[in-house]
Amino acid sequence: MVQKKYADPLPLDGLSFRIAILSPGSLDDILHMTLEVRSLDESKLDYEAISYCWSQGIGDAIEDKWDFEVKCDEVTINVPRNLGRALRRLRYRDKQRRLWMDSVCIDQQNIEEKNCQVARMGQIFATATRVVVWLGEEDENTRSVCGTIRLLAKAGSILEKQDQATIQHALLTKPVCEVAGLRPVSRKEMQAMGYLLQRAWFERAWVYQESVLASETVVKIGSFEIAGSTIVSMVECRMEYGMSYIGKPENSLALDRAYVMFLPLKKRSEFGSHFWQDLFWALRARRGAKTSDPRDVVYSLLGVAAGGKFSAFTPDYNRSWQRLYIFIAKKIIEETHNLDILSELTAIPTAFVSAPKMLPSWVPDWRVPLDETVKFSMDSNLEAGPISRVFFSTGQSAVSLIEDEDEFSSKLKLHGIHVDIIESIQPSGGWVDWREFRQFLTETIYWPTREPMPLARIKMLSLDAFPWDPDMPDYVPKGAVPSVKDYKMYLKGEKEDVDLVIMSEMSRRRRKVILTSRGFFGVAPQSANVGDQLYLLPGTEFPSLLRRYPKEEIEYEFVGECYIHGLMNGQGMKIAHEIVDAPCDIASDNNLSPFRLHKEETCSRLEEIVIC
Repeated sequence: MVQKKYADPLPLDGLSFRIAILSPGSLDDILHMTLEVRSLDESKLDYEAISYCWSQGIGDAIEDKWDFEVKCDEVTINVPRNLGRALRRLRYRDKQRRLWMDSVCIDQQNIEEKNCQVARMGQIFATATRVVVWLGEEDENTRSVCGTIRLLAKAGSILEKQDQATIQHALLTKPVCEVAGLRPVSRKEMQAMGYLLQRAWFERAWVYQESVLASETVVKIGSFEIAGSTIVSMVECRMEYGMSYIGKPENSLALDRAYVMFLPLKKRSEFGSHFWQDLFWALRARRGAKTSDPRDVVYSLLGVAAGGKFSAFTPDYNRSWQRLYIFIAKKIIEETHNLDILSELTAIPTAFVSAPKMLPSWVPDWRVPLDETVKFSMDSNLEAGPISRVFFSTGQSAVSLIEDEDEFSSKLKLHGIHVDIIESIQPSGGWVDWREFRQFLTETIYWPTREPMPLARIKMLSLDAFPWDPDMPDYVPKGAVPSVKDYKMYLKGEKEDVDLVIMSEMSRRRRKVILTSRGFFGVAPQSANVGDQLYLLPGTEFPSLLRRYPKEEIEYEFVGECYIHGLMNGQGMKIAHEIVDAPCDIASDNNLSPFRLHKEETCSRLEEIVIC
């Protein structure tokens, strides 16, 4: 690989950057360009920024091949192959084109310059007159896909101007384009569109900030172009009016992801005021993004946080990715005053569960994607915005950290309330032959909530997804299998049929039922074991399971979040205080649970704990 030998390094003033001036030529001519140094504080900067990746197909590995020859300042250099393809398509025939591209405009061998430029990439893309997103060369479906996107965007524009009640009634029997008076879209066209929106660009780490900070975005596929705003309008049509024939779930996910990628950040009012909160939201949305350097999963999002106005720290490529992830996790906890980050630890895809652990148990591995179906929180990571809590296991409390001067320490020191211990756990075959559970269910009342046991049971199994009222119309809530109809079956004694469905769903979501020594039941991740400790950690949505390290008094591994019926909406904090003040009172009623509290052995208390 021959890289550019830069005449002079860029001043490390945070403003200087290079622009490449691409000479005119025909498609197959050798590419010629020159570089000039400009400043981001200039009033008239006329350049376009290229957002691209080093491969173009679906699920391709990063194509790390710098073998495309370009003449730069009369010296032949090599650039990434996919960038070379893009430059050939972007070159004008009769005039120069002013462009910015990372592999040419940043000296990749100068670490100091790279650190400084990476910190300013958000501003570079935000300052450009427009951002050109290169998805790769066209195929036989590209022309049709661009037409489909424009057609659906037009349908949404037509329908939003009409009476919505009439529109919704018409949509019951006709697809959206027909209701708008346009030609129908075929299943094949919808699937081809979903396929295009799964190209490798959408998976690359850097492209998120490159597109959402742009003042204008145009998507280029070979010789075809379509505005990013048109893609946003197409997805908004789907969100408002629905679309048929989307095909595989991957296609639906691709449409949602495209919307997030092309919706300008300036239209997201929730972004822009808190650097660490913004960075956490963006990391949740982009975890698992592909990059040759795991540090770039974080560094690629610095321009998004706080609207790109400032960065709370400077990229440092001399720091290992493990130390960076520890630092980021600790700062997010400290600055947001909560432990929402722990929700990122349980729901990783099965393929990664047995992978060697390279980080402390409380630090998310942002290299690994998230399995939305497994996590306990119903909030979608893809939305890249505020977390909508359903539960408040510790009320509105903030995290209670113990000061630690070492910002790179692998240990998270904090206060927590010890509530209970797992006494029995669902066997791998389900709970039909689980003796302890069947005995537990003979109780008339579930003591923590004073509910009838059948009601408490089905609320627990569905994570109490919505108010359970036997008189409500039948429906299945998001993320839950048991419906109101199931509860009526429970009341009629038809539990076995419902249990088979629930057990299948629990297995798919990698969850199992647990019983505690104090008589709570709940749902935990499959990694939970008998003897794991149940804690309420201030600042969390869910109770936490911790596993004590052998021969250690206060050091634990974070096992995961769990749903414990009766501890989900602040009752846990109240119960914990009651147990501390009068540990025998809660179980004094003989009509409640046979599980007794032992004052000396199980008293809930506020503790100093260390999660490693």
